[in-house]
Amino acid sequence: MSTNQYQPENLTRIDVDMEFGSTPNGLTTIELGKPKTPGLQMDDQQIINVKLNRYQIQKEVFEITERYVPEEVIGKGSYGMVISALDTKTNEKVAIKKCGKVFPVGVAELMLLESRNVKQTKTQLLKQTLIPKRILRELKIMCHLNHPNIISLKAIIPPQSYAEFKDVYVVTELMEADLRDFLVTGQKLSDRHVQYLMYQMLSAMSYIHSCNILHRDLKPENILINSNCEVKICDMGLARGMDWQEDATMSTNYVQTRWYRAPELLLNQKEVTPKIDIWSIGCIMAELMGAGILFRGASPINQLEKILQLFGTKAAGSMRGSPQGLEFISKLPVYSAKPIENLFPEGTNPQAIDLLLALLQFNPDNRISASDALRHPYLKEMFEDNVKLHLSDRVFDFKFENETPDLIAIKKEAFETVIQFCGIQVEDQREKQRRQLYDSMMSPKVNQVRMDFNHCIEEEMEKAQKETTSGADAPESTKKKIGIFNKMKSVINKYVN
Repeated sequence: MSTNQYQPENLTRIDVDMEFGSTPNGLTTIELGKPKTPGLQMDDQQIINVKLNRYQIQKEVFEITERYVPEEVIGKGSYGMVISALDTKTNEKVAIKKCGKVFPVGVAELMLLESRNVKQTKTQLLKQTLIPKRILRELKIMCHLNHPNIISLKAIIPPQSYAEFKDVYVVTELMEADLRDFLVTGQKLSDRHVQYLMYQMLSAMSYIHSCNILHRDLKPENILINSNCEVKICDMGLARGMDWQEDATMSTNYVQTRWYRAPELLLNQKEVTPKIDIWSIGCIMAELMGAGILFRGASPINQLEKILQLFGTKAAGSMRGSPQGLEFISKLPVYSAKPIENLFPEGTNPQAIDLLLALLQFNPDNRISASDALRHPYLKEMFEDNVKLHLSDRVFDFKFENETPDLIAIKKEAFETVIQFCGIQVEDQREKQRRQLYDSMMSPKVNQVRMDFNHCIEEEMEKAQKETTSGADAPESTKKKIGIFNKMKSVINKYVN
């Protein structure tokens, strides 16, 4: 393997004695980008004809195709590591997420195969499959979704063979700042900026819901933003389907960060609908409008209490939920509703408050849908012509959930998914579709909003930089603001002329 000319600082290239790109005698090559093949055998006799380079990045080994050149680590967590990289084909920066040691290989896999004959408890199976199944689910959902306001899956880096398939490498667009970062800067948003941000988030959610998918974990940290006022929803790891014939109930123990959790989840209501995402969007809208975090509950019970303190006990009058949840409400003091407009600066657009109240209806039956919210007068003036374009005619199939009962089945399904998605034709087709939808969302008014937002960021950046060079020690908040604005500026959508 030849050494790349580009040698990033603190990244070590590992040379290995393998000849990728050729098929040794006795092995067959698996073609990428092909539809699912029922007869595909998962064994050591089939390889993927792809050349991989290995890099030592801190304590993690990345095996990626030569198309991508690593740059720096941008995130770490229990899931693995995320790095930025240069895509040498398009000359764009991308993010590569590695989920390490997801699937068993070698002896570990053989032992699992043998244990299939041993009856395992439901708890044992759940513990063994929880993370791999979450990764498989997110992988398949990302392959399905294709919208300008959802983080784009650009590629999945294939393993050398099924036998060596233990790590999952996902290549996405690179956006380093999220809405929480932006809100921390204290930067004020104009009414037009709030309109455009809400339009994009609701467009994405209308599309996601039309695919039969619930996000279930919407919060500012899962909405990425750049200095063009573009936002993209990310992190589909907790997403689920809405097929009531198959499963009308879902576990809500860990669904959604508490502050953005809908009342029906707090009350353990059995039926879960897209309205749980709408509540979260409403909480985020309140922050964009300057109210701060709307319901900062210290526990699920305290969260519910804070919601009722704002909207009044009567708001919960016709709610469904678990007997324990409804009994808890009945024992609370009787709260009177407070005017929500008091939370916002004087002169706040009354249409914005009207939309916010529609998003934050306590009873999900009365809560507005994403598609209807896009037609609300607050957004209709700017975006009326584009509303009909944000639905999908392809419903996501969650059938695999019942067809992957154990770790071996999950590994096989994940390997099939990688094979189907990889390939230049798949990538080009998705890029074309995304570009068409992006163009349909543009208008002179939208472009003006984007330019205004960019100008505001530039002005704030200039002020902050002057403060750091004035001679006095700049506060940490100013340095942090500069860092966040730099992140927002680092990636600008390539579609912008």
